[in-house]
Amino acid sequence: MAAYSASKYALESFSDCLRREMAVWGLRVSIIEPGAMRTQIVEELDLAARKQWVSVPDDVKERWGEDFFQHQVKKLEKNTVLKMAENPNKVVEALRHAIMNTCPEIR
Repeated sequence: MAAYSASKYALESFSDCLRREMAVWGLRVSIIEPGAMRTQIVEELDLAARKQWVSVPDDVKERWGEDFFQHQVKKLEKNTVLKMAENPNKVVEALRHAIMNTCPEIR
């Protein structure tokens, strides 16, 4: 999660700097921050977790235990962000707006 978060922040920071640099030429830079989207990855997280658990070596399974795994799956199922994941078409609309608008929003 740390690498994912760092890369998202790096892109946001890069875009903020680029916006300032491009302003001299009248060019605008928008940042699209979609949040959680209802994609195949989100839809299949439970299945992916179970597949991953099956591939874990037996000594690791013994060390952590089945209860740990079940607890992690329940946390995934109850995750509010994942439950509220939105339709990816919302991102497409935001991109379209940023590209087609003569004065797009910064975020």
